[in-house]
Amino acid sequence: MPKTITRVSHRHGDQKRSDPDLVIEVGKSLPEIYERPGREVVSIAGKDPLLCTLDDGDIIYIGERNVREVTRV
Repeated sequence: MPKTITRVSHRHGDQKRSDPDLVIEVGKSLPEIYERPGREVVSIAGKDPLLCTLDDGDIIYIGERNVREVTRV
């Protein structure tokens, strides 16, 4: 049975090298960079791109080349 993605660590192309990776995690609020206060991630699925679905139905797409680490359980 395939494991469910619960967390993804990634970077945006415009981040400085010294900036920390961005982390999106199911059941938690988005990082501030997304300027979506109070929005929670309900699921992460896919491969390229990863589809991060929010509690309001919006989706954040993360291309494979930007992904640093994926956690599955």
